[in-house]
Amino acid sequence: MDRGSHRGSVMQPAALLIVGGVFIFAGAAKLLDPAQFAYSISRYRLVPSPLAVAFALWLPWLELLGGACVFFPRFRRGALAILLTLGVAFLAALVSAWVRHLDIGCGCFGDDAATHAPLEYAIGRDLLLIGLAAWLLWREFFPGGHAGDAEPGGDGGPPGKTTA
Repeated sequence: MDRGSHRGSVMQPAALLIVGGVFIFAGAAKLLDPAQFAYSISRYRLVPSPLAVAFALWLPWLELLGGACVFFPRFRRGALAILLTLGVAFLAALVSAWVRHLDIGCGCFGDDAATHAPLEYAIGRDLLLIGLAAWLLWREFFPGGHAGDAEPGGDGGPPGKTTA
């Protein structure tokens, strides 16, 4: 085994643990106080209050489930695609708040008061998570690291077999 493949074999589980763990933690923290999370969403001034409440009720479950599913190979691609999409949406909201100079906490892990770091930190953290999720998704579709190295069938199944 060359050094590059060993590095990938160590980095991939670590990246899965980081991405899955962060989303599990974030979802669980928000589930503890959905009213606080709805308030955090409303402070971004991007959606009307009823929609903020709806997001506060279902978004933590999506984060929790998506974070857990990255640990199950059968669900990993879909979970990573969902988490990557969430990360991009969160990044858009964070950048929007930063550009408008809103003095808010990100609400990423529930209580604003506990996580009231500058939005730049949340943006950086989100960029890191997006990068890791994108890299993991890439590795799911192209296990060898290159588009030409994809397994036959491209579905993660046995070589030579495709699923319909």
